[in-house]
Amino acid sequence: MRKELQQHLLDRFPWAKAQPRIDNLWLRYGFDIGDGWYNLICDLFSEIEELYRAKGLEISLEFAQIKQKFGALTIYTYKTLPEVYDLIRKFQARSLEVCEKCADRGRLRKQVGWWITLCDSCFDRLSRKDCI
Repeated sequence: MRKELQQHLLDRFPWAKAQPRIDNLWLRYGFDIGDGWYNLICDLFSEIEELYRAKGLEISLEFAQIKQKFGALTIYTYKTLPEVYDLIRKFQARSLEVCEKCADRGRLRKQVGWWITLCDSCFDRLSRKDCI
């Protein structure tokens, strides 16, 4: 994800900033996903805020990693409520229908051993360039 989109998310959701831990890949790589999933992350973070607010709790979770794995949004966390895992699974399922590059309707595809969720247009463009 472009740095300016990452910064916009961290400005909007300051609790999501990486904690300085030696094993924290989130600190090193940030949002290791395409720009097309920006709205998924924004919606997920909003729902996390709503969950904690409804419980009257301060947000205490930490992200270990946010990335694409096997074509799906994959998020690893520390110190979170069990319900957050349900939210993560919900958005992971949604990610399989959203192009990771442009946010149009996408589907899971395999190209040269690599799984990725793309729309037809992005898939055709990347296939022609042999980028994946």
